[in-house]
Amino acid sequence: MVQSLIRRPCLYLLACVCPLLLTQCSKTHDSPGPPPAPLVKPPKSMQVIRGNNLVGGIALTLSDTIVVRILPNDPSDAEKYFFNAVASDSNGNLQVMNPELDSGGVNVTLFWQTGHKPARQDIKLYLLSNCSTKGCQVLDSVTVSAVIKPPWTTVYAGAGTLTDIRFTSDRTGLAVGNYNTGIIRTADGGASWSSTPAFRSDLYQLCFLDSLNGFVTVSNNYAYATTDGGKTFSQGNWTPPIVGDASSRDFSMVGPNTIYSVGIRGAIVKSIDGGQSWQRYPGFSFINDIKAVTCIDPNNCYCCGEAGLLARTTNGGQDWQQLPINLNNALYSICFLDNNTGFAGGQQGALIRTTDGGSTWSLAGAGLRSTILGIRFFDAHRGLVVTTAGEIASTGDGGVSWQKECPGGNGVYSLQKAAIKDANTVYAIQNGSIFKFTIIP
Repeated sequence: MVQSLIRRPCLYLLACVCPLLLTQCSKTHDSPGPPPAPLVKPPKSMQVIRGNNLVGGIALTLSDTIVVRILPNDPSDAEKYFFNAVASDSNGNLQVMNPELDSGGVNVTLFWQTGHKPARQDIKLYLLSNCSTKGCQVLDSVTVSAVIKPPWTTVYAGAGTLTDIRFTSDRTGLAVGNYNTGIIRTADGGASWSSTPAFRSDLYQLCFLDSLNGFVTVSNNYAYATTDGGKTFSQGNWTPPIVGDASSRDFSMVGPNTIYSVGIRGAIVKSIDGGQSWQRYPGFSFINDIKAVTCIDPNNCYCCGEAGLLARTTNGGQDWQQLPINLNNALYSICFLDNNTGFAGGQQGALIRTTDGGSTWSLAGAGLRSTILGIRFFDAHRGLVVTTAGEIASTGDGGVSWQKECPGGNGVYSLQKAAIKDANTVYAIQNGSIFKFTIIP
């Protein structure tokens, strides 16, 4: 009896009563009937034990995150509880799901369909009982709060499929793609973007050494170089570093002529002549792809990939050492602040941190759910992480703790690449569009 009543709560406005109680109240006074049930007393406590002060997005359901625990004065009171959630239209609505008895208390799970205005939103959950034809008594209440973030906004929409986006300076940036997207450029820090015809329709990856020197890859892993920040590109004497179309998953340019590349089947290669020739490291026999590479300087580089692969070199690529890690998630992004502190992120929001140059790693716990595709730190303390679902988390203490700045699905759903411009601004591409998210301090 208790289990059944608890799992099917009666939801109604304060002026309404549960149908079961209405039946009891409709008996005539001529019949003595059973004695009235004793009044239910207020509980010992009612508090939000999980999910308060959430970060949400426009019209997103904050599901399986809010739990309210009620400790009755008398365990038998639990089956006489009812609940009501009150909010204005702008705050959405809160639904009570599956209250359950647990160790003498009641745990209530709540689903919140948040409102349509970016702001702090509050919803009050009332605990009710002692109902009659005049209504119910309010035994207690708690307030559940959320900060609703504005969504990602579209700053450019075009045809085709964009494949990469980079900022070469604080003011200048570009995005490239295939199927006649053109080259999309900004010269005002991302405030406006415009498309210009591209010299080819198969542009894939961008890599820059500085604001002027870099290259873009094309079909079959060839590349075109630029020395003017992407205004013009020339073919030069480039040789594909790894055989196969898009076979290089990432590049790191650490000097005018020194380039590292990683890719399919565990390939790690290096060029010291600007891409004219490449030397492959022969020490690994991985069948898994390596997804990303980053270099602190020409000698110290790190890479990550599938099945939790991490490796480093400290002698300019002559030798690479696989790093121990108790993680099987594919890792897609890696970032090092210095020779000691670094981060790698990947599948299911996995984010790991090292403070000893990669010898040991620990989970950073950023609370993300989707694949991490971008990590950037601006100094020893401040950094941002972005996922494919548009989630953003920030840290102000070097990655020890993280704060959610944007939930997943808040205006975007499947980002391909992200450009973390500064501590407050992130750009990303999805299909043929460029999106922007602004973090409001």
